[in-house]
Amino acid sequence: MAVSTQDVTERDGEVKIIIMRDSSQYLARTAWVDLRISPVTASSPVDYIEPDVVRVYFAEGADSTSIVIPIVDDREVEENETFTVTIVDADNPIHATDTVTTVNIQSDDALIWIVQTPTQVIEGGIFNATVMREGGDGFDHSVHLNTNSDDAEGATAEVDFDVVSMLVTFGANEYSKVIPIQTYEDTEIEDLESFRVSISEPNEVIDLTRDSIIVDILDDDSLIGFDQILYEVTETTGSDTDVQVSLTRGGDLSNPVTVYLSTVEINGAQAGSDFSPLVNMPVTFQANAATVSQDITIEADGTPEFDEIFQVIVRSDTSGGLDDIDPNRSAANISVSDDDSGSFRFDDTAYSVDEGVGIFNARILRPGATAGYVTLLVTISPATATYPEDYRQEEVLVEFAPGQDEATVSIVIVADNDIQEGDETFVMSLTVQSQFGTVDPDYDEATVTILDSTSVFSLSTNSPTVVESDPGYVEITIRRSGSTNTDTFVSLRTVDGTATHSGDFQGFNIKTFSFPSGTAELTFRIPIDDNDFEEDEEETFSVYVLSEGGQVIQDSRLIITIIDDDGYFFFVPTSNEDREDGIVTYRTSEDSGTVSIKVQRTGNANGYGSVRATTTDYSAEADDDYQPLNGRVISFRPAITTAEFNVDIVNDDNPENDESFFIELSLAQNGVVIEPRKALVIIESNDGRIRRAGPLSGTAIIGIAVGVGGLAIIALIAGIACFLLLRRAPVPRKPPLPRGPGPVPQYGIPLDPRITGINPYQYQQRVAGYYPY
Repeated sequence: MAVSTQDVTERDGEVKIIIMRDSSQYLARTAWVDLRISPVTASSPVDYIEPDVVRVYFAEGADSTSIVIPIVDDREVEENETFTVTIVDADNPIHATDTVTTVNIQSDDALIWIVQTPTQVIEGGIFNATVMREGGDGFDHSVHLNTNSDDAEGATAEVDFDVVSMLVTFGANEYSKVIPIQTYEDTEIEDLESFRVSISEPNEVIDLTRDSIIVDILDDDSLIGFDQILYEVTETTGSDTDVQVSLTRGGDLSNPVTVYLSTVEINGAQAGSDFSPLVNMPVTFQANAATVSQDITIEADGTPEFDEIFQVIVRSDTSGGLDDIDPNRSAANISVSDDDSGSFRFDDTAYSVDEGVGIFNARILRPGATAGYVTLLVTISPATATYPEDYRQEEVLVEFAPGQDEATVSIVIVADNDIQEGDETFVMSLTVQSQFGTVDPDYDEATVTILDSTSVFSLSTNSPTVVESDPGYVEITIRRSGSTNTDTFVSLRTVDGTATHSGDFQGFNIKTFSFPSGTAELTFRIPIDDNDFEEDEEETFSVYVLSEGGQVIQDSRLIITIIDDDGYFFFVPTSNEDREDGIVTYRTSEDSGTVSIKVQRTGNANGYGSVRATTTDYSAEADDDYQPLNGRVISFRPAITTAEFNVDIVNDDNPENDESFFIELSLAQNGVVIEPRKALVIIESNDGRIRRAGPLSGTAIIGIAVGVGGLAIIALIAGIACFLLLRRAPVPRKPPLPRGPGPVPQYGIPLDPRITGINPYQYQQRVAGYYPY
C-alpha cells in the first residue's frame, strides 16, 4: 500500500487508495491483487460504500494502481471513524509489505443552536441572540438567522423590532456568534410583545429543540444588568489574574438592592482549572449607587490551548428569578485568551532599506510565554512597490520552537538601479498558522520602505524670465533627489526655440555636471547675448536633462524667456509709395521754408531713448539749399514712440531743377537703428527750370535790329553769339558724375554710374534724383 494511514473528511465524498508494485521482472506484464475492506469503527454502507469489485489490476509497465471508495456524508455529529483496506491475494507469488491502509474518516459535522437565555429585552434596547456550535473542529459552518413578520408573536416587524435575515458563519475555530437585534422605542401603552428569532440551513445539523427563541419586549423600567455583554481577558503566564464585571441600574436608586451572580461553562473554559466559579454570589447596590462590580479570577494553567469562553449570569434571587433584571443584559460572556504559547510581534512597525541591499531581515519577537511549537505566516502585500519587480516573496513561513523568543524573516529586495522610481513601500502582515499563540494587534503589520538608489535630477531657476542686457545671464539650479550617497553626474542640453544659440544666448549641445556624494544641488549660468538687431519682444529657449543614452527627457524641460530691452528707431514714410529699397522719401517746395521729418520708436519704449540725424548732400548743397544737420539729437521720453523734427529749406531765386539731399539716423541710445534708416528729401524748384533753347525766328532778329536802331550790327553780333552759346548745353551747377550707359539725366540731377537697364520713364517715376540702397 502507498500509505499506512489516509485521512478523509465526509465532505470529500470519496477516498482513493493507491497500491504499488516495485519488482522490475513483473512490470512488463499485467497483474491483479485482491483487497479486503474491513470496518473498524466505521461501517458500510452507513459511513462508506464497499465497492462491488475488490480485485484491482496493474497495466503492463505500470508500477501502481488504485481503487476509489465512496464516503458517506451522514450529517451526524460523531467521533472520527475508521476502516481498513488490506491486500489478501495476487495472481502470482508476491512478497508483500505494508499491506494495510487505515482510512480515518474525519467527522466535519457540527451541531448548531440558539442559546435559550435571555429571552427579554427592554423596549428600545438591543437583544443579542447567541448562536453556538458544537463539533466540526477545523471546518467552517454557516446557518441563516431570521426575524420577520411571519414569526412575530404580538410584536410588529419594523415597528417594534428590526427584521434580520443574514448568514451567520463560524470560522474553523469559532464556537459562538452574537447577533444584535434592535428593538424600537414607542410611546404607546401596550401589553407584553414578543418576536421570534430562528435559524435554518439544510446543509448543517441544527438542534431542532433549540432552533428558535421567543424574545419578549419589555417596557422601560429600573432594571439591572451587565454594562457589557462581552469581557475579554488574557490568561497571565505564571500567575492568576482577575477580570472585573460591572452591573448597572437606573430609575429609583434610593434603596439598596442585592442580586446574585453565577458562572456557567459554555465553551471550553472549565470551572476550577480555567476560572474560579461563582455560585449565587451576592452583589449589593448601595443606596444611591448606580453601579456595582465583582472580580472573577482567571487561573494560569501553563498549558497551550484554544481561547475559551464562560458565562456569568445575574439573577434577582438564588432561585434564578429575573424580577428587576434586564433580560437583554442578564448574562455576559467572558472570553479568555491563552498566552502560554506567547504573543508574537514585529520588532517595529516601520522599516527602511536601501534598494541594493539584496536581503532585508526583519525580527519577530515572542515576549512572555514561550511554550509549544508555533508557526507564523508573514504575508507581503504591495503598496507602491510591486511583486516581483521590487521584492521576490509574497508569503514566508516562520517557525518558533519551545523556548525560542526571536526569529528572522528574510525578504529578497530587487535592485532596479536603472529605473528612476522614487522610494516604494510594501506591507508585512503577521498571522498565527498553528493552533496556539496570538499576535500583538499593535505590531501585527509593518511597512517597509525601499529607498530608491537612483538619483533623479530636476531643473529650476529663481527667474525663468530674464532681460537681455541685465543681468546678461540666467542662473539655473540642478537639484538631485532620491539617493545622494554616491558620486554621479548629469548631462544637460539647450534647445533653440524662438531664441537661438547663434545670437540670443550661449547654448550647448551637451554639458556634463559632476555631483559628488552628498551633493544635492549645483548652480550654473547661461550667458544671454545683448544683441542690437530687431527681434520679438519675448523669445524662449529650453534646457533639458538628458538620459544616459543622451536622449532628451521630455518632462525635464526648463523654459527660459528672454525679454528684449532694445528700442528700434526708423524713418516713417508719409505713404506706402514713399518707401522703396530701404529709403523713405519726403517732398517739399523750395518756398515751404521747412520740411517735417518723422522718426518712430518700436520695441522697448519704457525708458528714455535718442537717435542722431545727419544730412548729406546729393544734388542739393548744404547752406545753399538747406540747413544741414550735423548729428542732431532726436529725443524720446518714456512711453513716447514717435518724434518729429524740421529741416530748414533755403529759398533762392536761381532758376534750377529739383534737388535732393539725404538724412541718415545713427548713434542710438537705449535702442538700435533699423531700416529704413535713410531718408531722401526732394526740394521742388519754384524759380523755373533750365532747359535747352530753340532756334531764333526771323521776326525776333528783325525786332532786335529795329529796337537797337543804330546798334544793329553790334546787336546782331551779340544775338548770334548768344544763340550759339545757348545751343551748346545748359550750364550745370556742378560737374555731373561720371556715368555709364543709362538714361539721360532729368531735372538736372546727375545719374549714379551704378544705375543700368532703366528707361527715363521708370527713372522719373521712382524719384527726381537717384537714391542708392
